[in-house]
Amino acid sequence: MKFTTTLAGLTALFASAAPASAQHATSATVTGFSATRNATHINYRATINVLPENALATFTHSTPGTALPTNSGAWTSTDPKLVLRFNVVSAVNQVRVLLSDTHVVAATVNLDYFSPYSDWVGAGSAVYTGPAAFTLD
Repeated sequence: MKFTTTLAGLTALFASAAPASAQHATSATVTGFSATRNATHINYRATINVLPENALATFTHSTPGTALPTNSGAWTSTDPKLVLRFNVVSAVNQVRVLLSDTHVVAATVNLDYFSPYSDWVGAGSAVYTGPAAFTLD
């Protein structure tokens, strides 16, 4: 009897609990950000932790050619609801790194980081020479 009562109480508790829902991203920490060049492509890599949920995703991307493109296009992500890309903002001589979080339906959150364009014109295989860790907000 005691077991049945406890089980019934737990069942009622779980049935009444609201389902877990995604939260809006407030910021994201980037680590291991890199862009390297070979003879035919530029390859990009980053790991991003989206806060407050601590949703961790790894991103990779490649663009043809050895010159930095004006827009990178969407990077491949281990979390399909996180979209990373960059674009050159020539008017202010910066590169905008942009993360779009689509975890909350109909409420995309965009987080960004502006990097000096001079961080993106490295010689040899190093395209990006800026910090490997930074915050998107």
